Amino acid sequence: MKLRRQLILIACVMLLLPWAVIQFAKQIEQSLRESQQQNHIQLAGFIASLLRPEWPTPASMGGRILNVRQYDTPIYLDGYQDDWAEIPALSGPKPDSIRAVKAATDGQDLYLLVAANDASIQYRQPSARSQPADHFELITGYLAGGKAVTMLETEGPGQIKARLAGSWTSVNGMWQEDGPGFILELRIPLASLQDGFSLRWIDIDKSAAWVFNRNTLDVLGSDAEPMLLNFAPPALIHRAQELTPEYTRLRLTDAQGATLLEYDNDLMRYIGMQDDVWRMAMRRLLRWAVDGVSQTSESQPLAADAPRSTWDASATSELANLITRYPVKNEAGKLLGWVQLEQRTPQIAAVANDALFAAVGGSVALLIIIMLILFGYASWLSWRITHLSKGIVSALDTETKFSGRFQASRLPDELGDLSRSFSEMLTQLRSYSEYMESFASKLTHECRTPLAIVSSSLQLLESADNEQEKQEYLGRARAGAERISALLTAMRQASRLEATIQSQSLETFDLSELISELQQSYRPLVEPRRLELELPEAPIVADISAELIAQAVDKLLENARDFTAPDGAIYIGVEETKQEHWIYVENEGDPIPEDIKEKLFTPFMSVRQDGGQELHLGLGLVIVKLIAEFHQARIKVENTARGVRFAIGLPRS
Repeated sequence: MKLRRQLILIACVMLLLPWAVIQFAKQIEQSLRESQQQNHIQLAGFIASLLRPEWPTPASMGGRILNVRQYDTPIYLDGYQDDWAEIPALSGPKPDSIRAVKAATDGQDLYLLVAANDASIQYRQPSARSQPADHFELITGYLAGGKAVTMLETEGPGQIKARLAGSWTSVNGMWQEDGPGFILELRIPLASLQDGFSLRWIDIDKSAAWVFNRNTLDVLGSDAEPMLLNFAPPALIHRAQELTPEYTRLRLTDAQGATLLEYDNDLMRYIGMQDDVWRMAMRRLLRWAVDGVSQTSESQPLAADAPRSTWDASATSELANLITRYPVKNEAGKLLGWVQLEQRTPQIAAVANDALFAAVGGSVALLIIIMLILFGYASWLSWRITHLSKGIVSALDTETKFSGRFQASRLPDELGDLSRSFSEMLTQLRSYSEYMESFASKLTHECRTPLAIVSSSLQLLESADNEQEKQEYLGRARAGAERISALLTAMRQASRLEATIQSQSLETFDLSELISELQQSYRPLVEPRRLELELPEAPIVADISAELIAQAVDKLLENARDFTAPDGAIYIGVEETKQEHWIYVENEGDPIPEDIKEKLFTPFMSVRQDGGQELHLGLGLVIVKLIAEFHQARIKVENTARGVRFAIGLPRS
């Protein structure tokens, strides 16, 4: 599996943390909602207990209940429906010619609106009182045992006249014609309707000059089934308004669910929600996370008259309505009605808690940042590895003979180390490739001369006339064969060089004594050049392999001899610094160019001119470098006032 996929897998495993945060948010949200609902139920119960003494008691006799709601908007008696737009029409059976009947109260009076169809309205004629006319009859006093009939009539569009037993009453009204018929508005004192009432329309239609048809239509109730008012009395209204909390809607209903009173104490206020992008995103995330949290606080089914609270959330709004219903019962336990409280709140309860919202939001933000960092880091590592791979493949192209450029990384990490190691390896391969190109021609040149000698000697041997010539030609052929054998031996030794070095062990030696012995041994080999010894007065002791150090000095002396004039001098000696013991070989001669210094210790590097009698494969300084590395020593070459110095720095114990 690639590194990028591994890191992505780790990032996916980290998703367990946001899953845990989501579960935590769900539990907190559930607890907050249940707490709000329980508090709301307790508040509704407290209000119900205070309103129960003022609660209206339904009449015990038979009849139809007329539930009348109180409205704060004033109703003006003008015969038009503008004031009645928000008041629903009463349900129930009614004559076909009655379009709508509406009822409302202000706590003192009952307001009625009757919209009827009548193509032939007959008004009361002042000059013909006995002539039939359209009018309404309001019958009251059913429960008192004596009915009273109030005549409601008019002489034309405008204010009606209300007469009870020939006397004017406090009933007021307006009659106005509209397209299909007329509209009647009435205002009746509530006190006169306590014992039940009914309202009927006497519809008079004129069929001929003096022929009238009379139709009696029950608009509200009847003699057999009068209407019984069920409304919130003024004391209850006043008490309810006092008890309604701020930003809450209070609704009182009877046992059947009909609304008696509704009081809105600024329910639809604006709830400030900060609209910055982050908070909006967090609200949506939390809304998604807590989706499915129970909307009610009940863990089991409740009785029909038990308190209950619901969380009414909208899919298109960030707000929710907390609706609580609490029963109102009399002392006998009979259900009288319901107190309903409605309050708006943020749909996510945690949003209302700044500390919790900040904690959840901070956790989510931290997770997002960590995942982005991991993904970016994985992408960066993947890019670096891919870049390294492509660079290596390009640089290892054998068709270009390792001449492709490879840019090593400078970063101090494992990939940077790997990149630099590859760069060093490619440098070695490039040097090896360059050497192999020159080695073929050098090997051809080195072999061509002895082979030519062998070949020519054998040809001359065939035509030789005497034994002396034959021996001379055989000697030449033998010398050429020996030179080829030496070439093969040198190549075989070079291949076994590193293994031989690693098998050596370290012993404690006096470097001054060792270098002095080597100077005595090698002095005849460099003649006519002078070999000068330079040693400190005190002995210098180090842990070395004397055999390998001698071999390294041999290679350095051989190298110095080849580049020193016959009348020149070579200097060999030992010196010490605070951290190292230095063995050096210095020869008089031309300085080494700076660009050559870096290549001197690379394999198969030789700067000798062709044509010498001895075979040189360019391995001398490589051997010196391997011996120095075995001793964990440094090796350096520098130009001095006398010429060129090669030195091996052995670490001090």
